[in-house]
Amino acid sequence: MDLESLKAEVDYATNITINEPENSVRLLVDVTGTLGDAEMVDCIKESAGKDDDNMKKAAVVGVSGYRRIFLRAVLQFTKLSVKTFDNLEEAKDWLAED
Repeated sequence: MDLESLKAEVDYATNITINEPENSVRLLVDVTGTLGDAEMVDCIKESAGKDDDNMKKAAVVGVSGYRRIFLRAVLQFTKLSVKTFDNLEEAKDWLAED
């Protein structure tokens, strides 16, 4: 994904989540096999925190290697607690709890 496509996708998702009720959104992000760079991390950091109050739970799949470093960088800009998973099914099951 190029930077402009990422920006468009992040903006689209943020516009949806900021209009949801407080503490209602269950977010699932799959970064398996993705590539990224500092500009992409900056793009995500810019949107981080805009919808924290709307988030109930957030799960990320495919975080390993450099992706873990990127995730840490993004999480510094949000109060959201994110749980990482090795596969989609585990993440979905956890998000569906309670």
